[in-house]
Amino acid sequence: QYQKMVAKQKMLQDRWIAARKQENAQRAERGEEPLPLYDSNQNFFKVVKDSSKLGSLLVRKQIDIYCEQINDWSAQSFERLFLVGAVQQQQQSISSNPSNVN
Repeated sequence: QYQKMVAKQKMLQDRWIAARKQENAQRAERGEEPLPLYDSNQNFFKVVKDSSKLGSLLVRKQIDIYCEQINDWSAQSFERLFLVGAVQQQQQSISSNPSNVN
């Protein structure tokens, strides 16, 4: 967004300067004084401020924290799943073969 705003402002400035040069050429043909290209009293174009990167940095950090929480939760869930699966498998092997009970 910032680059688009800067490019648009640069295009408008170039267009204005070209129009001023054309006007100065016409004034020179009529023998009049040329107008200055850059007038310090007139600020036609505002300085484009760089957008704050703080907001995007905060959103990025928040997403990072959410991802860490999801990873922790899923790791715990998989541990439980494999533990329950191992217990069930052991119980099935014991129930299918009752002679191996210690």
